[in-house]
Amino acid sequence: MCIRFIVPAVAMTLVVALPGTAGVVTLGPFPDFAGWVNQTSSITLDTGGIVHIPWDGDIAIRDQITVRVTRPVPVYVPSYVRIKIFGDPQIEDPLSFFDIYAQDLDPGNPGTLLTGFNPTNPELIPLSSERFIGLSGTEYPAPVQAVYVGDLPSLLPDFNLSAFAGGNPSSIVYLAGPGLVPAADAVVPEPATLSLLALGGLGALLRRRRR
Repeated sequence: MCIRFIVPAVAMTLVVALPGTAGVVTLGPFPDFAGWVNQTSSITLDTGGIVHIPWDGDIAIRDQITVRVTRPVPVYVPSYVRIKIFGDPQIEDPLSFFDIYAQDLDPGNPGTLLTGFNPTNPELIPLSSERFIGLSGTEYPAPVQAVYVGDLPSLLPDFNLSAFAGGNPSSIVYLAGPGLVPAADAVVPEPATLSLLALGGLGALLRRRRR
């Protein structure tokens, strides 16, 4: 995850996310998958990563998709998570996860220069829906659709798509999402948050014993 992508969006949203108000934060892109896929038959890709929430812990998610490839192809999957926030701030359910399955034009520098696949004879073809997998192991399915690279800015106006700036606008990528995951099944609180929760529980226990 590149902090330079995340900080401006978070800062703008936190300004309006005061008590009694709400806002939306889009975090990403973070690297969900990067590598050469050289199978000539179907293959299931296990992907995933950790997204840091600047004010409260991490988001841990993994996902799976089954694809078919026609030749070795460098694949890169930037992922994003959209969070609705309110209060001081607090996270509102559910979290919305998105993956973009793309072709990497510069595998030596993964994720910096992306394009799509051949629209008439795609080098990679999804054979299943996306399956985002929560901390509990529960699977949350998400639709996958082929979209033109040139249409990404209008479809995802709040996403950082700078890596696609040099891509072929007539090529296609596979947009997976939104995958709707309960926050409790994805967010790992910061240690400080856990300590506060533990102290709160200890205080409640002591109060009960005094009674």
